[in-house]
Amino acid sequence: MKIIKKLIVNNLYRKTNRISILNLRQIALFLFFIFFKTVVFAQHINTEPKAYATLDTNMMLIGDKGTLHLSVELNGGERVVQATPDMPLDTAHFEIPNAGKWGNPSRALKWERDIAFVAWDSGLYRIEPVVFTIQMANGETRQAQTPPVLLTVNNPIGIDAMAAPVGIKDIEREELTAEDILPYVLGVVLIGGIAFLAWFFYKKWKNRDLKPVVQTVVQPPHIIAERLLQELKAKQLWQKGNVKEYYSELSHILRGYFEDQFTMPALESTTNELITILEKRDFEEAIITQMRHLLKTADLVKFAKVEPATDVHDGFWHDAAVIVEATKPKPVVEGVDNQNIVKENA
Repeated sequence: MKIIKKLIVNNLYRKTNRISILNLRQIALFLFFIFFKTVVFAQHINTEPKAYATLDTNMMLIGDKGTLHLSVELNGGERVVQATPDMPLDTAHFEIPNAGKWGNPSRALKWERDIAFVAWDSGLYRIEPVVFTIQMANGETRQAQTPPVLLTVNNPIGIDAMAAPVGIKDIEREELTAEDILPYVLGVVLIGGIAFLAWFFYKKWKNRDLKPVVQTVVQPPHIIAERLLQELKAKQLWQKGNVKEYYSELSHILRGYFEDQFTMPALESTTNELITILEKRDFEEAIITQMRHLLKTADLVKFAKVEPATDVHDGFWHDAAVIVEATKPKPVVEGVDNQNIVKENA
């Protein structure tokens, strides 16, 4: 009986041991298969191209500049075949001073482009995604898409283009003194002397067959600006319905005057850039405030199609005339105390 029990026990042990070895092999094969699939899937995810779209800021004011940054990250051997749409910004609402070009300036596995724009309409805008068609290293074609981007454009703070400017007083004028009149007296004497010399030489040379010398007289910037303002007023543009042309000429006259009189890039600068230059030159705060209000309103009329109320048009012309009068060079009187000399504006 002991011998039979021993044989039965040995036989059961051998069968149990064989079953355990078989189960271990199956478990090992199953784990290896799961590991292989995980590695392949991870590699597939890592090699997928990624597209990005970002803005310098998602909130801006009308007339401010912004930049849309587009890019797609690639792997070795991949190239971008097509990007659609080529211009994701709506040109009906955005001015595009620099559309940029696709390229690889960082020399990395990245294809990118920067689009500079200016917004002239307030509101919430959704910049549509850009879809990139990419040819993989193995010849396959895949697509990567940028996420949609939201941009909020607000009206300028403190600027109400539909109301007349308030709180801006005219320049207070002081009473004339002898020192103020002296330059004009000297001017009359000088003109009389020049007239006498002209008459003298004319009488001396009237019998000579000489061709007259034509001299070109260059007028000072403030004289030119005052003449152009009078000509603009005589055109009666806004009275005839040409409001945009009226504000365009008014803004151009002021910018040209400041560029010629004070040697600054007023014509090619934006309104914000020009106001910054004026602040650095230490102009009076009243002049800067008038310039900011007038130029901002002109920008809204020209680019955002805003039409101010009819009763403010003459007010802006008057402000321009006041600005020219207040900033034009003042005559310098020599031989008196420096504190009483009226110096030319900086």
